[in-house]
Amino acid sequence: TATQPAFSGNSPYLSGFTPEPLDIVPNPAHYFDALKRVEYEIDHEPCSWEKVSELIQQTDQVLCIVNSRKDAITLFDMVNDPQALHLSTLMCPAHRKQVLSEIKNRLDAGKPCKLISTQVVEAGVDLDFPVVFRAVAPLDRIVQAAGRCNREGRLSLGKVVVFQPKDEHKPLGTYRTAMAEARRILHTQNPNLHDPVIFEHYFQSLWQNCNLDAYDIQQLRKRLDYPEVDERFRMIRNATVPVVVRYGEPGPDELIAKLRAGNHTSKDDWRKIQQYTVGIYQHELRQFLTEGLVKPIIEGLYEWVGSYDELRGISCDFTDPADLIARKEEMLWVSRRRCR
Repeated sequence: TATQPAFSGNSPYLSGFTPEPLDIVPNPAHYFDALKRVEYEIDHEPCSWEKVSELIQQTDQVLCIVNSRKDAITLFDMVNDPQALHLSTLMCPAHRKQVLSEIKNRLDAGKPCKLISTQVVEAGVDLDFPVVFRAVAPLDRIVQAAGRCNREGRLSLGKVVVFQPKDEHKPLGTYRTAMAEARRILHTQNPNLHDPVIFEHYFQSLWQNCNLDAYDIQQLRKRLDYPEVDERFRMIRNATVPVVVRYGEPGPDELIAKLRAGNHTSKDDWRKIQQYTVGIYQHELRQFLTEGLVKPIIEGLYEWVGSYDELRGISCDFTDPADLIARKEEMLWVSRRRCR
């Protein structure tokens, strides 16, 4: 991996690796250097969205990744280019697939392609832009973004610009802590983001500053209190509720009608309807039910009857999921500190 976590050091978070893991490839730094496809440009001066928009408009093929859905919409609207595209989880999977197909066609044909996106493109998405702008983020996220630049090695070097937005919507909790650690490293003299050693130092420092067990899962395991572990542990907290949006042709109308009628639905039916869903949180669901923006289909599944934009997806003022998770974790951590 381009961003291997630290598996050695004096941190208590690294205990249990006995013996320490070994690299299966000797001298990995040599290969990172020999196979580098991009050069990084670090802009330390705070940059307004207006300035970022101007830089995007000056480049024919460019990807810009920001840290929140709100920032993505703000920048997308500011670019104000009829050929610009947007990607975020405000769009259903079928919509995102269609946009990704359009992006690849434009890039392969050498046509102008300006994409404003959230982190949704940072892993498992095969895109190859000559230029990538990335708002300051956790260091591993920056390198993931660089993986969308000169991916096929068609250029001698692609260009990755890391910038600091002036008025961004900053996630809280661990994500923000990781951003601060990345910012500290980026402000050192000429950091070499192609050197895997830098990520070992990054993760060692990060793990010292993050509360990695806010719910005391490890202590519960030591006491063999597995019922309480089951109660507290969630791989993904704040699970979303799916709402079905009407997008494309034929769209999900037939499936919605089938579900409402109580007819038998197959696994294939469920796979199809998942392509038209957007996840919303429980507090948002309550708000949208009150406002008449969603209607129940069956228990646990809703229909979105509000506006769905062909470029932006669901049109509504959403809370960023990272904030919801972080606020809960911070409140729990503070309450436990007080109890002690």
